[in-house]
Amino acid sequence: MNTINNIPLDKLLETLEVTMSELRSPSRKRPLCDARAMLSTVFRKQYRIKQSEVALLLDTSQAAVSKMLKRHEQLMQDPVYQIKFNQVKILMSNL
Repeated sequence: MNTINNIPLDKLLETLEVTMSELRSPSRKRPLCDARAMLSTVFRKQYRIKQSEVALLLDTSQAAVSKMLKRHEQLMQDPVYQIKFNQVKILMSNL
């Protein structure tokens, strides 16, 4: 199983146009919620990183990460979200 330490987060954060402190904040602004949902999905599904480790990175609970994963599925109906998520997946597959 991979760990988050093996992933170059700087490029990922740049693509999402957020900072790590913004991601870890309790803010519920849409761009931050979307970025958290994308990161959670990529880390869990593409890199198979433990949910507990994703929760630690985002400074949240494992239950919140579960909700982010579920929310991602709903957000994939939004074309703007889909485009951004595909950019993130391409970036991550090229690293």
